[in-house]
Amino acid sequence: MIPMEQENISSYRKTIVVAAGITVILTIFVIVHYIRIAGRPGTILLPNGSTYLGPNAPRPEADQPLAETGTTNVFTAAADTPWHEVKGNIYPYVMSIPTTLTLVAPEGSNSYDIYAISWGGYDTNSTVLIGVDDLTNNPNTSKYINQPKSRYVNAWWRQFGGLTGVASINQFTNSKGLKGYKAKYVNASGQSPNMDIFFEVPNHPEYMIHLANGILDPAVFDKIVDSVNWGK
Repeated sequence: MIPMEQENISSYRKTIVVAAGITVILTIFVIVHYIRIAGRPGTILLPNGSTYLGPNAPRPEADQPLAETGTTNVFTAAADTPWHEVKGNIYPYVMSIPTTLTLVAPEGSNSYDIYAISWGGYDTNSTVLIGVDDLTNNPNTSKYINQPKSRYVNAWWRQFGGLTGVASINQFTNSKGLKGYKAKYVNASGQSPNMDIFFEVPNHPEYMIHLANGILDPAVFDKIVDSVNWGK
């Protein structure tokens, strides 16, 4: 028969071993979870599952259409609707929008000076209209500061898991004299439902004004794009 004292010691040792094992497992789980999330860039979802460099938000694994231009699920404005100017809260960009279009700044988006469209019951994290990409914020984008901005536009999609490539990029100049790029990116479904616009900022190669459209009538969006300017 094993003495009571030896039984207690044996039981105590077993308890220590089990506790140590649980601690190791939990530690490994925490480390793996941290590594998994640490590498995710902060993003904001855009219409139809595209993404926009911005504050922390779920990263899309695949694009899911929310609205398609040409359907009744797009915002439009009558020809006689008044328009008014909207200015950035941090950066001196300015644009004109219909007075019937409501814009909001999504929570946590201040560093990108974002405006999103509040319309149709959509989550404003999925209806971002305009913001500013600061290329100095990310080592993967800072290399484009002193390069032709067409290279940044061509590589922009690589930051996001929901996009697979470039469908088209066309250079243009709006009525305010800003040099821009109209880009369409291919989503995981092989579609290019959205139009992304990038504007170079005069005398500030570290910035790019970025607009995207998924729920605006193309005529409304085009007029907004043509009105974009950068103040002093």
